[in-house]
Amino acid sequence: MAMNFNSVLDTKLEDIKQPPLVPVGTYRASVKKAPNINTSNDGKWEIVDFPLQLVEAQEDVDAEALATYGQLGPNAMTNKKFMFNTEDDAAFKRTEYDMRRFLIDHLQCATPDMSLKEAINASMGAQCLVFMKWTADKDNPELFYANAGKTAPVA
Repeated sequence: MAMNFNSVLDTKLEDIKQPPLVPVGTYRASVKKAPNINTSNDGKWEIVDFPLQLVEAQEDVDAEALATYGQLGPNAMTNKKFMFNTEDDAAFKRTEYDMRRFLIDHLQCATPDMSLKEAINASMGAQCLVFMKWTADKDNPELFYANAGKTAPVA
């Protein structure tokens, strides 16, 4: 069913509820496009954000909760973020190594002899398993968000 914003203009705000979150559990996910690379407002962090589309729930996902959520597909998106601390060389190197492991071991799209740029370019369409978790909003503990947790290779 196609939605139209004009059709909801008379809806009372109290009747608008948060839609169901993607259920907690493991999903096969696919890198949909090149990662976004941004710098935090304070300049302390460089953030590399891989957009992942959830394409298939694994056995640990509650089937009833998934039915309530709806179909996976183009709107079932999450992100795998790598936060590079620009003020701490050791922390920067740890994140760099975590990204290396993600590209080589989890997405299995790169080899050790590739540059980071080549590996990132090769990641488009690559797949991994991602564990989705719920995280409470820091300002409103009754509000939750579905976020990507650990990743692993597709078996």
